[in-house]
Amino acid sequence: MYAGERMEAMITVRFPNGMVVQYNKANFAQSNVNCTYLYRKEGDNSWMVRVPLDCIVEVISPCRVYDALQEGKEYKLAELTREVRLLRMKIDLQKFCGDEKDSKVHVNRPWSRGSWTYATNGHIVLRLPKLPDVSENPKAPDVEKLFQDADERGPYEWVDVPEVTVNWLECPDCSGTGIWTEGLKHPTECEECDGKGKFTRRVPVKFEIGKVAIGLSNIYLDLIRKELPNPKIGLIEAAATTYFRVVPTNGVPVKIKFDGGIGLLMPMRISG
Repeated sequence: MYAGERMEAMITVRFPNGMVVQYNKANFAQSNVNCTYLYRKEGDNSWMVRVPLDCIVEVISPCRVYDALQEGKEYKLAELTREVRLLRMKIDLQKFCGDEKDSKVHVNRPWSRGSWTYATNGHIVLRLPKLPDVSENPKAPDVEKLFQDADERGPYEWVDVPEVTVNWLECPDCSGTGIWTEGLKHPTECEECDGKGKFTRRVPVKFEIGKVAIGLSNIYLDLIRKELPNPKIGLIEAAATTYFRVVPTNGVPVKIKFDGGIGLLMPMRISG
């Protein structure tokens, strides 16, 4: 590709059954409550195919070749580095969003605003440079203030994300089937486990910083470790959920950093 030539994206769809399909001519994706449409931005902008919402849709741009000698074409090393990181990243932001049944309906999907793309479920929030396939959502919360406040609280003590244990238990209400039938004419999805047939309980993992202890959920630590590239946790005393073993209080969020983005995670109460 020569400098100045128009770039086209390449879309890969990963289906829940393990099948992977690459659409070389599709360069734009848009989701609604029912499915995700893949488009080719040419002519009438008609859609090519639609895929279920439980698929992972990856939009990747081909590598660029910059002409450093061309007048007026000056690209900073930081911009090139960021593009390389974004090309390498395959983060499923949907895993950091609220559930479809969540009352926070405006955070059930990632959204873009300004120069950033966000994903949150109310406990954890991620921020990445704006992704072209994630549309804006005027009804989504303004979470940028959270990042500004976090920056003002520093400095942070950065630590690795530990490997944690997450135990899944069989749902006692539906006996692991995910379906509730007792007293009903027609079977329905079990409300206790959201139809999964199993559930897990959040357990605080203790991080000590000085005389202060911070409790972070084992579920979110496991998610961060598995889904984010090269993650680190930024600890700060203000995030402490217990102090000298007195009555625990809610803290402010800890920071998260990973290749290509940052995030915030709220602590848990810990006893003792």
